[in-house]
Amino acid sequence: MKAFSPEEIENYRKLFPVTRDWIYLNHAGVAPISRRVAEAVELFNREALEHGYTQAARWHKRIEAIRADCARLIGAEAGEIAFVKNTSHGLSLIARGLGLKEGDEVLLSEAEFPSNVYPWMALEKSGVVLKKIPARGAELDLGHLERLITERTRVVSLSSVQYGSGYRLPVAEIGRLCRDTGIHFMLDAIQSLGAFPLDVARDRVDFVAADAHKWLLGHEGIGVLYIRKALIEKIEPALLGWNSVVQPLD
Repeated sequence: MKAFSPEEIENYRKLFPVTRDWIYLNHAGVAPISRRVAEAVELFNREALEHGYTQAARWHKRIEAIRADCARLIGAEAGEIAFVKNTSHGLSLIARGLGLKEGDEVLLSEAEFPSNVYPWMALEKSGVVLKKIPARGAELDLGHLERLITERTRVVSLSSVQYGSGYRLPVAEIGRLCRDTGIHFMLDAIQSLGAFPLDVARDRVDFVAADAHKWLLGHEGIGVLYIRKALIEKIEPALLGWNSVVQPLD
């Protein structure tokens, strides 16, 4: 990767007024927004204030353009991208939508953030079995992961980067293992999306959930959910509304 020149760095810093008063290192928690983000939100609010719903057609086009941008970011198709409230929302939709049954197994790291634990724990009352993959120091024990897989294993759900240690998951290696064994691979990408490249087709990822407020430098309250096209019809929607169809205005 080409290094930024001092001038380029200074231009980026100007986009983030937070740098005037802070040396801000907490993007892995909640990142500061840029002037561009603030201006986009302000524009939407101003249009709604001055024009009501008359700009809706343009807003919808903008939404679809952003959907396409999100797809390009992870090597997906626009039709595989949904917008959600946050990472937890996306993870919960997959956990609830897969139709897991009594005796089905889900594999998680013992170091996972609660957002990638509680949605699966909620299925235990239905007889779904959670198995924890041990860590070797900060690293996930991949050999142990493989040994935990049985004929009842349905899902491996892991964070691309662990929140507590910064350990970066070998996504492609685990994706290949899951695809070869017929197991769904769910990726919580909130700690990496925007900082590290992700190609869901190359890395054989079935589902991705992430939020905008870390390395994507956006606001809290908006996230993205990727579902591989071949699996979309297999996910039972947990929440339905008038926009839950292909052509809601028909």
